[in-house]
Amino acid sequence: GGSPFNVAATIILELNGKHKLECITGINMPLLMEAISAREQMSLVELVSHLEKISKNSISNLKTKLQI
Repeated sequence: GGSPFNVAATIILELNGKHKLECITGINMPLLMEAISAREQMSLVELVSHLEKISKNSISNLKTKLQI
């Protein structure tokens, strides 16, 4: 729960339901490049799921952790 996590968690809680957004943590450069290259082939929810599957437990879905 460092500062970036706390700020992201606060924003997610405030904007939940008002905007189409997802927040994942622990991302690295290869995963970021995968996200950029795959973003137009799948929906936001599908992209997050895809990144979670290929990340081998190096990222976490903040909305899932917060159960929202």
